Amino acid sequence: MFSEYWWVVLFCALVFCGFSHMMHSKRQELVLLRSIVTDLEEKKFHEIESNEELLAHRASRNDPEYVKLLLMKNLGLVEEGQVKVTFQ
Repeated sequence: MFSEYWWVVLFCALVFCGFSHMMHSKRQELVLLRSIVTDLEEKKFHEIESNEELLAHRASRNDPEYVKLLLMKNLGLVEEGQVKVTFQ
């Protein structure tokens, strides 16, 4: 009886091997895609933070106190009545 159906057993073994190989490659691809998604989510988070900082910076341009702070910080200006001290 086995001699009549040996090809069925061989076919099932070949199908199992092919399926096992396919599942292994799909798992590797899934791991790769998950790492890509994680990297993209991290980049998205950093870009959202950067965008929020830029929006806050743009909104503060109209604030006179912020403009005065920028002038003092970048150009080294001081208010009237203050003394500027520099070290060399």
